[in-house]
Amino acid sequence: MGKKDIIASKKKPIYEASKKSSNSRLMENLKTVNVCLVKEAAECQQEIKRLHIQLTSLVADKDIFHDIQRDVFALVVSSSLSESASRATAEMAAASDREKILRKKIEAVAMEVDVGKKELLALAKEKDQREKELVELKESIRSMEQPNEHGRQRKNLFRRVAAAAPFIAAAGAVVVAFCIILKK
Repeated sequence: MGKKDIIASKKKPIYEASKKSSNSRLMENLKTVNVCLVKEAAECQQEIKRLHIQLTSLVADKDIFHDIQRDVFALVVSSSLSESASRATAEMAAASDREKILRKKIEAVAMEVDVGKKELLALAKEKDQREKELVELKESIRSMEQPNEHGRQRKNLFRRVAAAAPFIAAAGAVVVAFCIILKK
């Protein structure tokens, strides 16, 4: 063995001892780091569990919120529909009342028209009768104008014609007035 071998053999145990010492420090450091990582992993798992519980609670709260929101919306819609139905019912009742009043007015007007028609027919008959009497009186007057023995009858006829003339004129005016009213 030469000098070199001796120096090399002497360096080996020191190097190996320092290597072992360095390895054991590394092992200690690794163990410490490993313990820290295990603690941190445990803390992270606990945090994950806590966040998962919180998330579940929030989802449940969200579902409850949606249920409440849906219920409130249903109440608002129901209330609006109830109010609309109440207003519509009130308007329908008012319209029904107005319809009844209008029907009564129409019936009253129809009765007045019927009475007016009857009066008009009666006046028309009276007018026709007076016109016939007038025609008869005119014929009597013509016959009176001719000389004959009925002098007294002529005077009576003339008086009747004179007496009937205002009635005939009045009846004619009433008939014309009713005709105008009925045309409106």
